[in-house]
Amino acid sequence: MTYLRVLQEIGSLVGNPTLSGNGKDMAKIAFLNAISSLIKEDNFDKSDIPGFVKLKDNINFLAGIEDISTLKVFKILDFFMSPGIDIKVNIIFKETSELNKISAIETLQPTANEVFIYRAGGSLYALTGSTPIFVFGAAASESLTLTFAATGKTINDGAAGNFVTMGFAVGQKLWFVGGGALNVTEMTIVSIQDDAATNDQITVAETILDDVAIAGVLEGFTVLNMEYIEDISDENWTDTTDLQAAADFKLTYTFMQTAIAMAGKALLSEVTK
Repeated sequence: MTYLRVLQEIGSLVGNPTLSGNGKDMAKIAFLNAISSLIKEDNFDKSDIPGFVKLKDNINFLAGIEDISTLKVFKILDFFMSPGIDIKVNIIFKETSELNKISAIETLQPTANEVFIYRAGGSLYALTGSTPIFVFGAAASESLTLTFAATGKTINDGAAGNFVTMGFAVGQKLWFVGGGALNVTEMTIVSIQDDAATNDQITVAETILDDVAIAGVLEGFTVLNMEYIEDISDENWTDTTDLQAAADFKLTYTFMQTAIAMAGKALLSEVTK
């Protein structure tokens, strides 16, 4: 269904199918307000609004803070670690109103395997317990071609990057997934050799298998992913924008009709005041 058709249907509900006068602008505002209200009130499923559901990976909470001001986050849905990471961490999103007693009541504070995340303005903040198994400040995931010393404990970057500037640090746990014979679920950094961005080498505590030139992703265990709903906006829509087109599928038909009905009802109440 095109955006113009949506607006015309809303107009028809208030006796203005041609959207004369300021009818078009009023229908636009009412439709966007209806979508926002349905989401705020949790009257939706993620499959209803696929074009607005986004994923932000590589959240590393350097110094416990992550800037999300450029993402235009309307609603945070979930935080999760990359699949396959063998570490048990409970990630809990908190409202700031829930945090005012944490410093005074020990039982409300995060345990060793918990991470509390809260939002303030355009930033996310994360809190861990006093002896956390989750350490902040990991690098973003990096796609690298790596070579591994035969049955040894070293990882070479093949001149593709710099482990230190990526943010990896001694004591951090690593996850690597890629092609080839190697698929290690957990490694612990013992030392990092920094050689001016070329031929960097990480030594880990675990013995790893020999496999040359493996293409894959190396990331710290502390990297999180965030699923969120983008700010509700029609700034890129025109009259001919198909809100159900495969390339940019914004809304399902059923959800769209619900929003249209809500928008029409809201406009009708304004007209009859």
